[in-house]
Amino acid sequence: LDPVLHENGERLPVSWEKALAAAAERLEKTDPRALGLMTTTRVTNEALKLMKRIFITTLHAAQRGISGGVCHRFPAAEGGRLADLPACDAILVAGADPSVDHPVAAFMIKRAVDHGARLITAGRRPGELAAFAEMHVAPRELEVAVDALGAAARPMVVYGSELERSDIRTLQRLTGRARFLALQPGVNTLTASALGVNAPFDPAGCDTLFIIAGEENGTMDALAAGIDPRAFVIVQTSYDSPLTDRADLVLPMASWLERSGTLTNTEGVLVRAHAALPPFGRSRPDWDILGRLAETLGMGDSTGPQPAGPRPHRPF
Repeated sequence: LDPVLHENGERLPVSWEKALAAAAERLEKTDPRALGLMTTTRVTNEALKLMKRIFITTLHAAQRGISGGVCHRFPAAEGGRLADLPACDAILVAGADPSVDHPVAAFMIKRAVDHGARLITAGRRPGELAAFAEMHVAPRELEVAVDALGAAARPMVVYGSELERSDIRTLQRLTGRARFLALQPGVNTLTASALGVNAPFDPAGCDTLFIIAGEENGTMDALAAGIDPRAFVIVQTSYDSPLTDRADLVLPMASWLERSGTLTNTEGVLVRAHAALPPFGRSRPDWDILGRLAETLGMGDSTGPQPAGPRPHRPF
């Protein structure tokens, strides 16, 4: 794997130095209003912090987005944890399908049902958990589900990013009575949201677009169709895809097995990951690519993952 630059009608492998110089030159000369960043959340905290430093603090990119969206926050509600689920006597799952995106949460919910908890699911379509629920309701019937939790002593709302505004207003009724557990889409969405990486994003409005697809093999391909044909596109990725076919510059990124770093899970707990294999070919870890880009942009030395601390903690 080599960096690939589209130059003079050809796609040619180039050195990392030339690739990063080409990226830096294009980023620096782009109007911030037409500069875009779209990233998967399947990246390390270290990479996300560098994204903020490069694209928000220094380059002031107006267009920023993350794949999968972010869960709404209910600041007035008491937060719930996965460990609390078995003790609940009623659980409402809304705007999420834990069986697909959060299998550990799905397992804990099933365990709670085995212990006698009532389960109600709400969403556009029944998921696997609907088979264990006493009822499944469509979003327009969410009021019925909220009313059904009325007699519960220890209710919890488990929700995802598919909630509509009307759903949020309906669930607000439970903020004083139920705990709320957000199942964020993606691996590291909490950090991305806390650092401001997510913002209104329109790929068609970008003259230069930096896409960090990582291991999103196919899930971000729809972006390619919405990009202005005249835009300069930089793709940092672990796989070939329609995005790399569209890219003017491809930066090969190491996979999860090949990079160390930290993640923040859906409960806000810091988790450390260690590389099991060396990077394949000339690919590099997410934070290493962005750190070298920061250096090329004249932003000083980059910092990679730090030694492990004594125990996990809650950064957010």
